[in-house]
This record gives sequence, structure tokens and C-alpha cells, in this order.
Amino acid sequence: MSDLNDLNFEDGLPLPPEPDEVSPQDEVVFARPRQPHFGYAVAFAAIAFLLVQVFVILSLVGGETLHVLPKHAGSHLRDFPMLSVVAMLLGYGGTFAISFLLFPRLWQRSFHAVLEWNSSAATEHLRRLMGLGVFLSIVAESIQRFLPVPKSMPVDDYFRTPSNAWIMMFFGTLVAPAFEELLFRGFLLRALAIAWDWMRLPKTPEAHLLWRTTESLSRSGLVFSSILTSFGFALMHAAQLAHAWSSVAVLFGVGLALTWVRLHYRSLAASTLVHATYNGFIFTLMCVYTGGFQHLERMHR
Repeated sequence: MSDLNDLNFEDGLPLPPEPDEVSPQDEVVFARPRQPHFGYAVAFAAIAFLLVQVFVILSLVGGETLHVLPKHAGSHLRDFPMLSVVAMLLGYGGTFAISFLLFPRLWQRSFHAVLEWNSSAATEHLRRLMGLGVFLSIVAESIQRFLPVPKSMPVDDYFRTPSNAWIMMFFGTLVAPAFEELLFRGFLLRALAIAWDWMRLPKTPEAHLLWRTTESLSRSGLVFSSILTSFGFALMHAAQLAHAWSSVAVLFGVGLALTWVRLHYRSLAASTLVHATYNGFIFTLMCVYTGGFQHLERMHR
């Protein structure tokens, strides 16, 4: 990928002609706009946030009406962790549906093409990618054994009963990785790189014309975006991990690895597969260790 910011427009590099200099024999081919820009990333996150809040409220109202939840349960949401999981499950599903229907109309391109889903790359390298997911989970868990980690974390509240644990296994293996990859490695990775390149673009007509006639992202923009999105990915899980710096730092490293997969294979499906395998392997170990989640007390020893 060419680095737009590294181009020196004063060194006689060939440039497309100015629009008012185009002769009848010349033709300037304008590239499709760089997408998704930051506005779309914010819109995707906002839709998810609003839908999750709506489903939390509906779940609270419905639960209290049916006497499944005690009155004023909303003021003690931490005591009902699965309520938030169900709300996220429904909210993320609604976000996927709205995004698949809305954004392609605005982009004039398919959802998968803009976000570079590229499922064929994931299929072609299936075993390698799944092996990488397992390897990452083993490395991450091994590192954390040598780092200071609190004995109990808020995430433990989601594993109070076997049924809760099975729901979390489904959610954490299939739903959460898909949403997080769409947000961080799909929307934000490109959006932040586009913003970086635009801010560093020389304020000259030649540079602006080159911007309109090319689609590539700079290496420096992708490095900046990779670091920032991996940091955001780690912070998203910080509250569940009691803000333990060691666990957050490990997740930052995992985020960088997932970003590398996304860029190396030019496939969001590939990073999603690695992410799902990473989570799934950890849940599988937990399931085996606790006898099918029948002895959850073993997790706290």
C-alpha cells in the first residue's frame, strides 16, 4: 500500500491533471470515496449503544411486570448480569440488521465489500487461523499467571449458575467477537486511518486531486489506527476485569494480533474467526475444568 503522506509533491512525481486542465483527450478517473469514515463508525457504535439501552429498559419493565425481577431492579443491575447479556444479544442483533440494510445504500457498495469481509481468505486458511486463535489464548492465559490479577472480577458475576455459563459461552464465542470485530477492525480501523491521512494531507490542489483519484491508506495511518483501536478494544473490557492493568495490557496485545490478522489477510472474517476461536478455547477449558459448568466454584480457587 502506498503511503500518501510520504509522497513529495515537489519532486516531479506524476500527478493527475488539474480538472480545468483536462483536455478532450484526457480523462481523470475519480476513485470511490474512502469508506467507512469516522462518522459511520460513530453511527454504528451509537446504534448499538442505544439499542442495548432500549432492550435493558424493556427487559426491566417486562421482568418487573411478570414478577421475574424485583421492583427497582434497575438500580441494582449488577445483581442481574444476565439481563445485560440478553440486552446486548438483542441490541447487537438489531445493530447488525440496521447496518446491513442502511449503510450499503449510503455507500453505494455492499456492506462486505466496504469492510473487506473476504470470507474466502478465512476459509482458505481456516486451520491456520483457528490454530492462531488457540495459540493466542494459551499465550494470554500463561502471561496472566505471572502477573498480578485480582482474585475476583466483575466478569465472575456472569458465571453464577451453569445456565448462565452456557449463555455466556454462546455469547462470548459467537456474538461478541462478531460485534467487536465489526466495530474495531471493521469500522474504526479504516475510519481512524482515513482521518489520519486526511489530517496529514498537504493543503495543495495536487494533493487533493490525488486524494480523490486513489483509495489506498498510508502505512503510518494504519499503524496509528492499529494502536488506537487495540487500546480501545482493551478498555472496552476493562470494567469487567476490575481495571487490572495486567489483564488490560494482555488484551491490548491480543487486539494488536487481531489487527495484524485483519490487515495481513485483508479479511475481517479472518480476524473474527481468530477472535471467536480465542474466546471459544478459553470457554472450552472452563467447561472442562468445571465439569460442564457444574462445579463453578472451581473457577475461584
